[in-house]
Amino acid sequence: MANRGRSRRLRVGAAALLAAATLVSVTAAAVAQRPEFTIDPQAAPGGSEVVVSGSGWDPSLGPVSIYSSIEDVTGPSPSPPLVAPSPSPSPIPDSSGSFSTTIVVPFLAPAPYTFVACQVCGDFEKGRLAREPFTVEQSVPTLTLSAMIGKAGSRITAVGTGWDPANGPVSVFPDASDISTPGAALADPQTPGPAGTFIAHFLAPSAPQDYLLYACQRCGAEPAAEKTASLTVVASHPPASQVVVPDLVGLDTRRAQQLVHALNLTLAVTWRGAGAEVGVVASQNPRPGTRVPRGTRVRVTAKRTPAVARVGQRWPPAAPAAAVLIALAAVAAAVAAARLRPRRWVRRHVRTDPHPDLVPEITEHRIGDTPDLAVRIVPHADRGVQTLEEVRS
Repeated sequence: MANRGRSRRLRVGAAALLAAATLVSVTAAAVAQRPEFTIDPQAAPGGSEVVVSGSGWDPSLGPVSIYSSIEDVTGPSPSPPLVAPSPSPSPIPDSSGSFSTTIVVPFLAPAPYTFVACQVCGDFEKGRLAREPFTVEQSVPTLTLSAMIGKAGSRITAVGTGWDPANGPVSVFPDASDISTPGAALADPQTPGPAGTFIAHFLAPSAPQDYLLYACQRCGAEPAAEKTASLTVVASHPPASQVVVPDLVGLDTRRAQQLVHALNLTLAVTWRGAGAEVGVVASQNPRPGTRVPRGTRVRVTAKRTPAVARVGQRWPPAAPAAAVLIALAAVAAAVAAARLRPRRWVRRHVRTDPHPDLVPEITEHRIGDTPDLAVRIVPHADRGVQTLEEVRS
């Protein structure tokens, strides 16, 4: 009986030790696995979406919040965490301590940053915190139109991306010169969302012509951001089933095709010359300004762009030939200079040629009217100096 009781106590003790060991190992594993997170990609401009994934987080501590710096957590006025384009709560780790979410890169000055993920943020004794480097790149605003060619008064939609909401609303003008004209904006100013996007609807200007629309924030001499987009406005169709033929001469054939298509006309191109069928309209029929029924074929002529022929064999280097020509020119110049060297006269009766060392054929000369006067050339250290000495017979 005593043995049976002792055996039972041993079994109970062994089970308790096993439970304690399991608890300690689980706790140690949890402590050993430090929280961490990654950002993919690791560099992006403001307004871009990136994926944040984490592991080693404690599900019992609640959601994980992402910040662009530790100052956003510990500062006197903490900032809200980074979230997806549509407001959503911060992710809560699953039972394995993992999570994955999408956030929008804030519009910060382009530079390297250290993003922060935390649980129970601000209480570093109870919560958890991890850091990850991330680079904010330069944001480039864009402006896209729903149509590049439209009729006067037609509805046009402008979509912008990469606009910093901190710079205020975006205004769209028919031209950059209209920013100082009250009421010249094509649509009401639109404030970009957290992702830096905006949508503006407006009616195309009434005057048919080419426009370079201008969008800007804090418009003025030095705008915070600006972008342009091309828009061609064509006249509305007249009540009758006729349209006015546009002037196509000087336009690229692809541009001409767009214009006639917008007027319900067709384009027939006659190409001249050899090469690729890419070029500029040289002539057209009917002439610009002519009223024609819709569907009329507009015939134009254009010159093909010549193809660039490949060079099968290179010419030999011209350096040796050039060197020979330069040497011959130098010799000819030296001979001409020697022949043109001025002669020197002594006492109006005696003349000499250049120094004998320079021209060995030099000789002394006498003048017939002074038979008793002669000179000789005395050598000198300087080859360019001639010393004459009288010689009396």
